[in-house]
Amino acid sequence: SLWLCRILEEGRKGLLTKTDIATLAPFMAYFAWGIISYMHAPYKYSSLDGLLRRIFYMTVPLIVVREFDEKGTTRLTRILMLASLITIGYGMLQWFDVTFFPKPGPGNGPDPFVWRGAFTPRVFSTFGNPNFFGNFLVLIMPVLVAQFLKTRRFSLLVLIGMTLWNLVSTGTKGAWLGFTAASLFFAGAYLWFFDRELLSRNVKKLVATGVLAALAAVGGVIFKLRQDTQLTSMNFRLHTWEATWEMISTQPIMGTGIWSFWTIYPAFRHPAIFHIEGKHNTETDHSEDE
Repeated sequence: SLWLCRILEEGRKGLLTKTDIATLAPFMAYFAWGIISYMHAPYKYSSLDGLLRRIFYMTVPLIVVREFDEKGTTRLTRILMLASLITIGYGMLQWFDVTFFPKPGPGNGPDPFVWRGAFTPRVFSTFGNPNFFGNFLVLIMPVLVAQFLKTRRFSLLVLIGMTLWNLVSTGTKGAWLGFTAASLFFAGAYLWFFDRELLSRNVKKLVATGVLAALAAVGGVIFKLRQDTQLTSMNFRLHTWEATWEMISTQPIMGTGIWSFWTIYPAFRHPAIFHIEGKHNTETDHSEDE
């Protein structure tokens, strides 16, 4: 609200330029759709959390893109780097703890927190869940690589190596596939915009490398799935996705409303989920599609 007041106070100078609008259009569209989706949601109170998150998540990039100069952007990046160092460093501590101090329970290893070993042997750092930590690592990796390409600092190479180690240690198969896709996209974008000559000279080799990376990721996922003899995780997700598709089919264009999954999905949940989780009153608040 204060930012909007500032824009209005500046008058014509405060209006967004064509360049601003082109850059901010995806955020503005996603912002607007969140409001429309909330108006369409059947249970306004249960969807209010999602609306507030959407407001926060979309307002921040609007302000950053329009207001931050190079100095401000650099400081923001440094803060992001520090946050990454803390979370990834703690992830390494968790890996060391579960690997060399297998005795369960708080106080039996170097990890001092009460949640020690909650997902043994998977690491989850400060995120409370290995899947969420894996998602963060997928998102932060291109930022770390871009900073290394910009500064050539050796410490960033160390942090990138720790990030890869943590990603494997999360045991999150979806994050492995997401990381591969994000890395290939990042590499392609970098070569296309910053080293077109290298791309044109080695296009066949680069394509072959990309295919091998994709096959390696898929192979790793298959290997991990074969270790899960009961395939509990896979079956849980397949049933969840199938039921979610049935839910989507009822409102294929407008959707059921922002943040309404956790209130609408139970009507479509398959009985197989009750057998997998061993109870009837189960709670799934997202569609398991990181």
